[in-house]
Amino acid sequence: MRSKNKVNSLLLILAVAIAMAVAVPALADPPPFTATITFDPDPATVCAGETVTIAVEWSTNRDVKSYEWSVDGEGQGVVSFDGVSSGSATFDFDAAGMDAGEHELCFHIWHDQQTDRDAEECVTVIVEECGECEWYPETAWAAGIRYVEQGNWATYTPYVADSTVTLYAGQDMEAGTVHFSAVDSGNVTITITLNESWRFNDIDENVKIQDYAVAPFGNPSPGLFDSKDYAFESPFSIDVPANNFYGVHVDVEWEDCD
Repeated sequence: MRSKNKVNSLLLILAVAIAMAVAVPALADPPPFTATITFDPDPATVCAGETVTIAVEWSTNRDVKSYEWSVDGEGQGVVSFDGVSSGSATFDFDAAGMDAGEHELCFHIWHDQQTDRDAEECVTVIVEECGECEWYPETAWAAGIRYVEQGNWATYTPYVADSTVTLYAGQDMEAGTVHFSAVDSGNVTITITLNESWRFNDIDENVKIQDYAVAPFGNPSPGLFDSKDYAFESPFSIDVPANNFYGVHVDVEWEDCD
């Protein structure tokens, strides 16, 4: 009898153990950590002697307790806080005294206990030698034939449908292009496109155009031209009467950076 009771007890214990194993599954290992760290801007560019602010965001990392920035491997000081799974921070990258070229800015975050949840990402910061830039005004004309042989270098352009000529400033600087469309309803569309480091001078009627039936002669007076407008961005288009010749005068500025 005792033997039978003992067997029954063992069977009961075994049944309870099986039931517990089914009811309480074993704890799974925590999911592997995959850091998401993003920078803005990426890459970053800054002039030597100036400062650029770089923002960073991180996510999918529970219980982050501290972080640190480093510049070219040199730590900038640990920042500690209550554990969070995501967050953001900014860093003022000071390029004073730094050599021109690429530098490495890194962001490192530390988990509270698990080192395998630490993460680090880096962004390239490009330091450039930037000089002071100034804008200088110039008078520009569409390339063509000189109004007069000596003195004034102003030029007028024979009309050719769907043609493009150079816009010259200060006589020999290529400031952009001037395009003449085909005739449409008695008009021609003239489109002025400026080159990089050029812009329209911010003055009234900075575009002045005169159409001619016959080739003009004598010093032109742009202030008396029939078609005038204000251009504020490139490219700029204006409709003018169809004719055989055009004097296209533009007030522009060019950028000079030391």
